[in-house]
Amino acid sequence: MTNLRTIRNVDEETWNELKSLSKKYRLPMGKLLSRVISSYKNKADDQWNRLLSFGKILSDKEAKDMHEVVVKLRKEYGFREKWH
Repeated sequence: MTNLRTIRNVDEETWNELKSLSKKYRLPMGKLLSRVISSYKNKADDQWNRLLSFGKILSDKEAKDMHEVVVKLRKEYGFREKWH
């Protein structure tokens, strides 16, 4: 039994490219889409891993100094004043 799915708003050029890739790699469209999605997820995960594992931008001392300045600024009059 074959499951039929509809993909909305796919332009003709994209659809033809998908069919062409399906023929080129001799894969049914469903398997090709699964590979495309898997590849997309892996690339997105790799991007986040690179960002999150990046080294420190500030030294600990710079971060502490910056935090102290922010605490002082937040205590200034008008910082938390509501605008009417």
